[in-house]
Amino acid sequence: MRKIQLSWAVVLALSLVPIRMVCQSAPGMAAAKASISSADEKNLVTMEREAWEIIKKKDWKGFDRLLTTDFVWIDDGGTIAGREAAVKYFMGLDLSNFTMEDVKVTAFAPNVAFVTYRITEDGHFQGEPLPAKPYYIGSGYVKRGGKWGNFFVQTTLSR
Repeated sequence: MRKIQLSWAVVLALSLVPIRMVCQSAPGMAAAKASISSADEKNLVTMEREAWEIIKKKDWKGFDRLLTTDFVWIDDGGTIAGREAAVKYFMGLDLSNFTMEDVKVTAFAPNVAFVTYRITEDGHFQGEPLPAKPYYIGSGYVKRGGKWGNFFVQTTLSR
């Protein structure tokens, strides 16, 4: 199982190389800063908060609609899941409240951005209380056909 997880991590890392190359300039040229509009930036933060509200309401069809067909999620334990598996996993979450802090949007290209933040959750997962410590989240978005979709999430529990 670890080999499969490692393979997926390598594939993901290699898939981000072209994004890095697009965002970097040639040697000797001034680096061009990737950017998205302030409206898109606000929209991404709203979408990320909406995803948590949807999870809280247990609206799994609504949650599924926010994810791209090629969605990848890596949890704190290293589990790599696709769209269907991630939605199924979250069905075990009984979220009563959450707080997002230090929310930042970083553009990597006109149609690629990450929303990063710290989240503290109240509730239970599969009957067990959620950790009191916050999680750090990196949530990747891509704009396809004029619409933003969540293609990647990495969660890490604060140590």
